[in-house]
Amino acid sequence: MERRLFLKNSVIGTSLVWLYGCMPKATSSNENPHRKLALSHQNTLIALLPSFLGSKLLGADGSHNFQGFLADFEKTISSLPNYTQKEVFLLLDLLGSRVTRFLLTGIWSPFSETPREELNSALVEWSHSSFGMRRNAYEGLRDLILGTWYANPIHWQKIGYPGIPIL
Repeated sequence: MERRLFLKNSVIGTSLVWLYGCMPKATSSNENPHRKLALSHQNTLIALLPSFLGSKLLGADGSHNFQGFLADFEKTISSLPNYTQKEVFLLLDLLGSRVTRFLLTGIWSPFSETPREELNSALVEWSHSSFGMRRNAYEGLRDLILGTWYANPIHWQKIGYPGIPIL
C-alpha cells in the first residue's frame, strides 16, 4: 500500500471513530444489544432498499410493506452474535449522522432526500472503495438487506424460486 493512501485511510478511520464517540448514544454499553431499530435506522434502511433491490422491491401496485421488512430485519439482527449486532447498530448510527454519512458515502443530505441516481452511484463507489472498512461496511449492509429480503418466502416468487422441496 502506498504511504499516502495509508495516511488518508488512517485519518478517515480515526475521524469516524472519534465522531462516533461524540455522538449521543441511544443505549448504554451495559444495555442488552437485542434492541429495536431507531427511527433514524428505519428511515436509512427504507431509503436504501430500492437501491439494493431495484425493481424487485415494488409490488404490482408500486407499494411495499416496509414495516414487515423492518420487523424481519430486526429478527435477522437479533440472530447475530452480540458483537456483530453492536457493529450493525454502529453502522446504522454512522449512516444516520450527517458528517459520518458524508465520510462513508459522500452524501451530505439524508438518504431519504437524496435522488435515487446519486444514492446508487454513491453505493457503487462505496462498494469499490480502496478503504477496506468502507467496503466491508457496504458488503455487510448489503448482505443483511438481501438476506433478510430473500429469507421471506413472499419474495421467492419474484426470482422464480419455487420454494423448499417437500420430501
